[in-house]
Amino acid sequence: MFGSADVVTRERMNKGLVMNPITALGGQSAGVNVQSGGADRMAMLSSVRVRGTTSLTGGNDPLVIIDGVSADLATLNTIYPADIESFTILKNAAETAKYGSRGASGVILVTTRKGRGGQFQISYDGNVGLESAYKFLPMLSGKEYTSTARLMGLSFNDGGCDTDFQRAITRVGTVQSHHVAFSGGSDKQNYRASLGYMNHYTVIKTNRNENFSAKLDLLQLAFDDKLHIDMGVFGSTQKNFNVPNVQQLCYSAATHNPTFPKGRNAQGKWDLNTTASQIASPMALLLQDNDERSLNFNTHLRLTADVTSGLRFGVFGAYSFNSTELAQFLPTWVAAQGQAYRSEHKSEGWLMNAELDYSHTWSVHSLKVHLLGEYQRNRQTGFWTQVRGFTVNDFGYHNLGAGSLRPYGGTGSRYEVPSLASVMANVSYCLMERYTATITTRADGSSMIGRQNRWGVFPSASLEWDIKREIFMHNLRWLSMLKLRSGYGMSGNLVESVLTILFVWLVRAV
Repeated sequence: MFGSADVVTRERMNKGLVMNPITALGGQSAGVNVQSGGADRMAMLSSVRVRGTTSLTGGNDPLVIIDGVSADLATLNTIYPADIESFTILKNAAETAKYGSRGASGVILVTTRKGRGGQFQISYDGNVGLESAYKFLPMLSGKEYTSTARLMGLSFNDGGCDTDFQRAITRVGTVQSHHVAFSGGSDKQNYRASLGYMNHYTVIKTNRNENFSAKLDLLQLAFDDKLHIDMGVFGSTQKNFNVPNVQQLCYSAATHNPTFPKGRNAQGKWDLNTTASQIASPMALLLQDNDERSLNFNTHLRLTADVTSGLRFGVFGAYSFNSTELAQFLPTWVAAQGQAYRSEHKSEGWLMNAELDYSHTWSVHSLKVHLLGEYQRNRQTGFWTQVRGFTVNDFGYHNLGAGSLRPYGGTGSRYEVPSLASVMANVSYCLMERYTATITTRADGSSMIGRQNRWGVFPSASLEWDIKREIFMHNLRWLSMLKLRSGYGMSGNLVESVLTILFVWLVRAV
């Protein structure tokens, strides 16, 4: 029941060496900005904007819903592109108001591929690619460095080598991905299962990403096809081995003394440029650890029953689990006394809703009504620890007890159990299949808001004119679709209004 939406189907998705769904979506929808993070694969997750930057203090990431299950960009990033059927992008407030406070920064609806009736099928797609740095900054060689310093009368350190550190920290990167899917069944029951694997060695040495995903979907029709049962399970694991600060690494590679060797000196230490003591050796920076591991699991069950002609009732339940572990280690030759950091954040989510759809057509009139009641609950836990004071670098982040210092505020934990209850009503009236008016109202009640301002109401209204269906447009065969649409809606944080007070009063009265 979306009047204005941009649908990106499989045919429109980017082709070629596409490593994740976010890359497949880039450049395919007006107003949707997707910026690649370059060598830092996870940086792109903060560069997806559907409605631009809409908040200074709140989040600007769009709401991601995968097969009806609320998710985020990180979870979407773990799905193999071949498992996605289409993206539906909602940008204007008249459409995002359907999602209340969660849709303030736009909504991306993701529909994954399901099984189809027919014979058993097996499909495989994979690719292998190479990547390299396109160009480097023109910097002085070892001889040019010393001669320029003498000419200008500047003091300098001469290590006797000629090292191009920009090339020393890079390599020819490789990427490979493999995906296999199985499907089969009949029109009344079918299934689809898939496995995907991706491994990416970036152009920066020591940077590596690995992703494994598995997906299973089942569809069953029962009771003379009046009951639809849809069940799905998805799991993925992602590992990222990155440099903590890519900008620092690249700056160091471009400005480090080119007369120093790539490796350590005879004393087993890294040469320090005394004339520029703030610039660490880029080869030493490569030995820092910044490892991240993410686990994602979600499952859902949807039951839809055709009660009578034009009346349909459905219930939906979903469970999701996410765990993210971060481990960092800065050796003593990079950070004074060394530094180690470990953290783990977990999130469990439960989503339940009930829907009632009614549609009726008479003469040139058409009416559709959609009612929704929803409850969502999350349990979020986490802890983190930072230590310093290492005398050796042999343990890395695997032995936090080897650090003798605990910085103030470096250790902590969190526990939150937010919940959100929602009700929504959507009414759409169409005249002569040309003129459509839609009114939607959604109310959200959050446990994170004080009792006096707990509920927020998000109304929207829109008008649509299908010009292509007018008689005077029939001769324009070259034009496939022409619509004029205008809408108004409210979205954003939970706020109190007169409608809110009225709604709460009605709830209490019931």
